[in-house]
Amino acid sequence: MRGNQELKGELDKLGAYPTESTKITGKFFRVWMDLKTALANNESKAILSSCEYGEDHALNIYEKVLAEDMVHLSLAQQRMISNQYSLIKTDHNKIKALREVLV
Repeated sequence: MRGNQELKGELDKLGAYPTESTKITGKFFRVWMDLKTALANNESKAILSSCEYGEDHALNIYEKVLAEDMVHLSLAQQRMISNQYSLIKTDHNKIKALREVLV
């Protein structure tokens, strides 16, 4: 959530407003994750797989920004995005490692 607050802070500085509504795909993913968890009877591997999928999606977005949009950002914004990417990548790898232990 810290990353979310940092991004909102940058938008505020720029006089822009973040959308408060969740994208439809995000809503579907949450419903799917809840359903999958219920069907799996809270099976740890299924939960971790769903979490890893969500982290993969976040990583893809950050990777796109890092590859295509960094030239449009200030140095401070570039550092912020790079740091957030590193944190998400670390979390993703922890989730993946936990899931792989359950194989």
